[in-house]
Amino acid sequence: GQIVSIKIDRPFTHMAGGARWDLRVTITYRDAAAALDTDPAGSALWKAAKARLYPDTAKFDAEEERRFSLLEEHWDVIIG
Repeated sequence: GQIVSIKIDRPFTHMAGGARWDLRVTITYRDAAAALDTDPAGSALWKAAKARLYPDTAKFDAEEERRFSLLEEHWDVIIG
């Protein structure tokens, strides 16, 4: 698969203002090509899986947009 592991963390202590976060999800990919979706084989697999899981792509895209709009802040941090 493309993803090797998924880890979810919650903060142990309270943090102030901008540094605060409620949940951190760390996704470890097989390699950079998988993480950046530049692997043609992986991209084709993801498109096929998405089509099976979400046959109504317009509805899925609208729901994804709604879910993302609920976030107060979002960071994509690439760790080498």
